[in-house]
Amino acid sequence: MYVKENIPVFLLFLGFNSAILLIGYIDNSIPNVAVIYIFFFNLLILLVYIIWDYTRKKSFSGDFLNLETLDDAVVMSEGNTPMQREVYQKLDELRLAHQRELDKESQKTRENLDELTRFIHDMKMPVTTMKLMIDDLNGTERHKLSTEWTRLNSMLNEVLYLKRLPNIKNDLYIEQINLAELLNTSIKKLRDICLQKNIGFDIRLHESEVHTDSKWMQLCWTRLLLTV
Repeated sequence: MYVKENIPVFLLFLGFNSAILLIGYIDNSIPNVAVIYIFFFNLLILLVYIIWDYTRKKSFSGDFLNLETLDDAVVMSEGNTPMQREVYQKLDELRLAHQRELDKESQKTRENLDELTRFIHDMKMPVTTMKLMIDDLNGTERHKLSTEWTRLNSMLNEVLYLKRLPNIKNDLYIEQINLAELLNTSIKKLRDICLQKNIGFDIRLHESEVHTDSKWMQLCWTRLLLTV
């Protein structure tokens, strides 16, 4: 990368020293020793310049090539040349602008999720009332309505749990639970749907007790039973 960037410098050196050698070859009055001396002196100057220039640009160039995200620009060196400092400043401006956009979108997402959560909690009251009304019915209509109510209530609960998913580490409570009891509880809640789909269960467990969060485990079982 550095060699490609400095090709004009190398070409300038090559052209300048070629001109000196050509003049020394044409003009016999100029001693060959003087021409060779000038040539190697220019070569020394070029080497010193390349070492100095490469050293001051190396750190910034390495950091720049290793960038994976705009946030990585925070740990970059600010550069040792005017161009490097301009690049760093532009990257920092882009990073700040990107962060502002992310914060704005995150705020919108939180507001939307809060509105959705409030809506679902508001829905819980009429849904509970519907359950009481359904329980007062008899016959086939009760069974059909109860099945749809169970499906609706399960979906509302699922959305509430998914709302907590980003902060699941704060919502988990790991304890030892009886796996058979947890499965039976989930099946009873979805009894009407299982009867409608003619689904039966033959529970055979290799482990009777597990350490898990009962709420989240029950959500997983409920979701699994609804997709059968």
